[in-house]
Amino acid sequence: MYTALSVINNPQSFYKFKISFLENDHLLDDTERKNLFACLWTSLSYNTAIKNKPFEFNEIMKLQHKKNLLTDYSGSISIRKYSLGIRLAAMAKDFNFLNEFIGSYLHLLKPSARENMILYGNAYYHFAKGEFGKALESVNRINFDILAFKYEIKNLQIMLLYELGETESLIYALDSYKHFASNNKYVSESTRENIFRFIGYTGALCKLKDRPEKMKINMLKDKIDGDNLNTKYWLLEKTEELLQLIVVAVKKVIS
Repeated sequence: MYTALSVINNPQSFYKFKISFLENDHLLDDTERKNLFACLWTSLSYNTAIKNKPFEFNEIMKLQHKKNLLTDYSGSISIRKYSLGIRLAAMAKDFNFLNEFIGSYLHLLKPSARENMILYGNAYYHFAKGEFGKALESVNRINFDILAFKYEIKNLQIMLLYELGETESLIYALDSYKHFASNNKYVSESTRENIFRFIGYTGALCKLKDRPEKMKINMLKDKIDGDNLNTKYWLLEKTEELLQLIVVAVKKVIS
């Protein structure tokens, strides 16, 4: 564990810790297992050499599910953990686990949260399927008065507007999000900086989508790759798509 948390430029430090833990976790009680899963999660977050993190995070979530370690001591599950499980399964396009996760934990949420979390699950399911219109319909119906959750919903809404090519609505949403982050006294400085960077990256993608330039796209891609935003892998996927557009355009010219 110490090596995994300190040697963050080598993927093997994480994988050795993961293998060792899974080989020996049966020797530990549930409290220690939960603590070590948290450390496994942290070591994956810190490791700069692992490129398929959404899949690895989803794998950790699946392992915790398999070992019945996702619920708290009262047998319920927190909104944060539930929404994280949904988001990771969707990012990894692991639809079997996404459905299993919803079926296993939706009824363990607080009753007051279930309606919104059904919409949340639907939104991410359709998002992962590429059914962006249906996803946006679900997102727009979510009404959750939890500040941290609002960031996640706003991010998803903006990603969906980009996918749908709704440029005017996207520009308005980005501007509205910026004003919200700037003027809300309850937004922490670190969260505000994360929001501003996401807005900046998405705005840059919009401009490059209209006028693709390989050098500028690669510069943006490198900048995003060095970031730690939750939306990082979606942003990287969009830069790759823009680069592919250039490749296709060049082939057409040559042919």
